Amino acid sequence: MNRKFLVIALVVAAVAVGAVTLLVSNLDSLVAKLIESEGSKVTGTDVAVSGVKISLKEGSGAISGLTIASPDGFDPAHAFTLGGIRLDLDLGSLRSDPVVIDEIRVSDPQVAAQILADGSSNILVLQKHVAQFAAARGGSGKGGDGKGAQQDTKRLRIKRLVFDGGGFALDATALGDKQREVALPAFTLTDLGGTAGAAPDELAKVVLGALTREATQAIAEAGIKQKAGEVIEDKAQELLDKIGG
Repeated sequence: MNRKFLVIALVVAAVAVGAVTLLVSNLDSLVAKLIESEGSKVTGTDVAVSGVKISLKEGSGAISGLTIASPDGFDPAHAFTLGGIRLDLDLGSLRSDPVVIDEIRVSDPQVAAQILADGSSNILVLQKHVAQFAAARGGSGKGGDGKGAQQDTKRLRIKRLVFDGGGFALDATALGDKQREVALPAFTLTDLGGTAGAAPDELAKVVLGALTREATQAIAEAGIKQKAGEVIEDKAQELLDKIGG
């Protein structure tokens, strides 16, 4: 081999190794920034995380302190606060499409909902933003086969998404009811995205739709003032019907 060519090859290899090392060493912060920037675009509000730890060797990840801010005009600083998120990745799928996540487990999910006098809710406004974002990107809105989504978007398949039991705080004082706190029951979603996978924003819409249904059920079971219950149930069903949730 030509000595000059060998030197160039070694330099290129050294640069490549350095680049990979830099990427891996900064992977956690890069993922955190991606979650915050893309999450904020999808929800239309500020999304933040306090920590991210990704282990490519073990195919696992942990996200702590994920918060989704309430839209403007609502009092709760955060509509959703997720204490911890653990991910188990299918390493063999990282280079394929869709990327497969075997399980996501969300611990201590906290929901802070507020209903205004006109019946609007911070939770439903967030869900509307997500649905509009998905529609603008050409999503199918069905959250199953992923057909119609942008072809350049990396698809995801989540085999199992577990929400451990958390808390649900409701402020319906604008409708004459008092503030209440009730338990948010644990629930599980399976095979999100289907075999073909779906765009992340489509999956976000499906997940928020499920959370809205669970929250609405918690409201109904909490025995809040009849007017408040009827208003948010009607609004929730109206939105779910529109977005195909």
